[in-house]
Amino acid sequence: MQNSFFSDAPLRNVEHDRFNRRPFALRIAQTLAARKDAGPLVIGLHGAWGEGKTTVLNFIEQELHNHSHVVIVRFNPWRFGVKTRLVQDFFRTLSDALGQAIPGKKRVISRWLNAYASAQPESDTTADPAPQAVKPLNKLDADFKSQLEQLLAQEGKRLVIFMDDIDRLEQPAMQTVFRIAKLSGDLAFTSYILAFDEEVVAAALNPQPSGVSGGRSFLEKIIQVPLHLPLVERISLRNYCLEGVSDALATADIELSETQLQTFVSHFVEGLEVRLQTPRLAKRYCNALTFALPILKNEVNPVDLMLIEGLRILYPSVYESVRDNPDYFLGLTYKKDKEVEIEGILESFNSDEREAARKLLKSLFPKINNSSYNREWQEIWTKEQRATALKYFPRFFSYAIPEGDISDQEVAVFLTEAESLNVPEISSRLERMVSQRNAEALILRIQVKVQSLSLQCCANLALALAGSGHIFPKNNTVFPPFSQAGMLVAKLVSCLPGGDRRLELCEEIVSRGEPLDYAVECFRWMRDPETRDESERALSGEDESRLGQALARRILALAKATVLYQNHPAEAMAWLNVLAKWGSREISGAYLADTFRLDKGNVLSFLKACMRKDTDFTRNHYTSLSYAVDPAVVLAALRRLYGAELDSPRYEYYVKNPTDKTLAHQFAYTNYSIQKEEAFNQA
Repeated sequence: MQNSFFSDAPLRNVEHDRFNRRPFALRIAQTLAARKDAGPLVIGLHGAWGEGKTTVLNFIEQELHNHSHVVIVRFNPWRFGVKTRLVQDFFRTLSDALGQAIPGKKRVISRWLNAYASAQPESDTTADPAPQAVKPLNKLDADFKSQLEQLLAQEGKRLVIFMDDIDRLEQPAMQTVFRIAKLSGDLAFTSYILAFDEEVVAAALNPQPSGVSGGRSFLEKIIQVPLHLPLVERISLRNYCLEGVSDALATADIELSETQLQTFVSHFVEGLEVRLQTPRLAKRYCNALTFALPILKNEVNPVDLMLIEGLRILYPSVYESVRDNPDYFLGLTYKKDKEVEIEGILESFNSDEREAARKLLKSLFPKINNSSYNREWQEIWTKEQRATALKYFPRFFSYAIPEGDISDQEVAVFLTEAESLNVPEISSRLERMVSQRNAEALILRIQVKVQSLSLQCCANLALALAGSGHIFPKNNTVFPPFSQAGMLVAKLVSCLPGGDRRLELCEEIVSRGEPLDYAVECFRWMRDPETRDESERALSGEDESRLGQALARRILALAKATVLYQNHPAEAMAWLNVLAKWGSREISGAYLADTFRLDKGNVLSFLKACMRKDTDFTRNHYTSLSYAVDPAVVLAALRRLYGAELDSPRYEYYVKNPTDKTLAHQFAYTNYSIQKEEAFNQA
């Protein structure tokens, strides 16, 4: 086999015979060549599409060429195509073959056969011919027949007429072919070999309630010797197919591990082989792999791809069901009607095929009707690029990287090159790779590869990511790529051994991380829960305090240059809380008090920053701002706007479009209520 696509062309060279067709063809050829009687003979060579009928005809023809008295006529009605000319085309083909075999009589033969062909009607026939058509269907004109038979006898010639691809014809043309066989089938010194799928032709010849049996009865009136192609040995077909699989892998330059190879062969034998019934199917499967493997190399699990391509070729209806129902096969939803639908599809196969298909689907998609697989399994499947992984499923059916995803190969090349790049160079590569749509996919691909990176690469990549926060979107999701990237930075940091080297890297991240809110996000992920035992923490409490103070200094430097809650309303509260925790509440409180004095309206901007998109000021907001400033400072600033009016605050709930005064009253009321509760509790 060559490292290329299989040709579907039938074999001509017997040296390439893989399925022991040559001995079968040789016996037929030698029997025909050795015949002594003059009687006509019609042989039916039966086999399914793709089983090798044309190859056998080629081998028979090749052997017959060794017998000079045999005149070979190859007539393929499917290639002529036009039903209304099949009879004339056949007799002209016969004329050409006889003219070449008996050149001295070429003109005479041409005149006889062309004249006879022109005289034949081209009307459709049926499996049960009408009475008026009986004569031309059952007997040649006596003079014509006598002249042709006498010529064959004088020249010592025998005709062997091959007709192939009959089962590909439409019904009227198919009936015309058998009419031809009847027209010339009683000609002495003549043998026919008609190659076709008996089931297909029998059904087409009599599409009546009697169906196949009626058509088969008609065939029995024409075919004198029915021969079925010998069954292909399963082991031969298996080896033939697996050799093609090996060539497809070699073409794609993919080398499976021993485990992968065992997994594939096991599922091939248990799930696919039962449907691999002809050499043509083996060729189609191997060609599918030769096409798909290079396209998705390094982008999907190769074993899963080979098995899914097997579904496409050998179980096409099942493949379509999987492709069109990802939620069901990925275990995201369970629908009884969908299960019934799939079982209905499987009903079209026999019991062995159904069981094989179920096993194959279960191996590819283990979450079908099974909720025992937790999130950790999804991470494992993602790392292995399995078809059952949410991010990888679409690739197996689109032969492409979906929009919003990123090529695994591109990420692999990036990580390989990152081993020898400095931080600015890695940052530049990230800038070119990341888009608003693929950022999450890139983070996921890097996460599963972290353990394979060198310590220096982890450090450089963490610094490059920390300085590239602007490329990761903050969309309105629970866990946006911006936060995922911060978590990735923390994961890269954790790969370094504890001690000075890790601490120095963390200090660089909080000092150089850009933008500032991204540095805060990275710090949030690098910290351990305060409840964790000191011996288990990635950073000691002292180290965390050191990092927090460095971050607080950055925030304070920015605060001195701008009003945080006005110019950065979305991030201001998180920053102020860092300043209060790692600097001091006195520092953050004094800063806020100063800004309130700059402009009386600033306090309202501060409250709105606390609330973000909420419309009512609540206790949660009150608690949040209390970390950064004494609420009394806020109330005093509000009194400068609204005076004694706030001594008797009122709280209006669920105000659709609250005014600044409404907001001031809500804060004052919340403050009054909390102070009252505290006084009561102290009493």
